Amino acid sequence: MPLNETQKLFFLQRVFEEKSALFGQFSGVGEKGISSKGKKEIWQKISNELIAMGASQKDCMVDNLRHNTWQNLKKRLRKKLTS
Repeated sequence: MPLNETQKLFFLQRVFEEKSALFGQFSGVGEKGISSKGKKEIWQKISNELIAMGASQKDCMVDNLRHNTWQNLKKRLRKKLTS
């Protein structure tokens, strides 16, 4: 079962709160930033929080959240904001 409206809003809020880490540059040697592992850990944390809210594990798989849910909600939100 797909995310309900409450879960979608929670997801968007969490992504907004973590946006600098989730979408920031990867760190290099001696540089500030975050690693790929760190980004995956944040996505996993968001996934676990959604599952605790009653979302299905299938819908909350990290790759699905990152590549499908986030992209689809981002497109819908942009469309609403520009119309």
